Amino acid sequence: MRRNLEKMSVLTSAAGLALRPHIKTHKCSTLAKEQIKRGVNGICCATPHEAIMMARDGMKDIPVTSPVVQPRQIAALAAVYAEGTPLTIVIDHPSQVAAWNDSLPDLHLPLLVRHHNDRTLRNAD
Repeated sequence: MRRNLEKMSVLTSAAGLALRPHIKTHKCSTLAKEQIKRGVNGICCATPHEAIMMARDGMKDIPVTSPVVQPRQIAALAAVYAEGTPLTIVIDHPSQVAAWNDSLPDLHLPLLVRHHNDRTLRNAD
């Protein structure tokens, strides 16, 4: 395993690429930490559960790559964010912005939005 991680690090570095693997292939924070030690640019999570698990094990800057619309999942991710773990959430429909906004009224957390063609972040009102 370590040999494969080293090889991937060398190959991506030589190609000038930044690697951010999905943890859905292994769902293991120990392995994610090994990947980060070898220069990956962080991890990605497919589900809120994966993101929460990785955050509890010390991972930072976690993109959740599937839209999250269930209020309990939004609340759980908001709690992780409120504890200091930066998260990026995929929203693929305007109604999801409203769902996030409606689920977060008491937390007073900023909702930063970036359009897929836009490289800057801005507050959503």
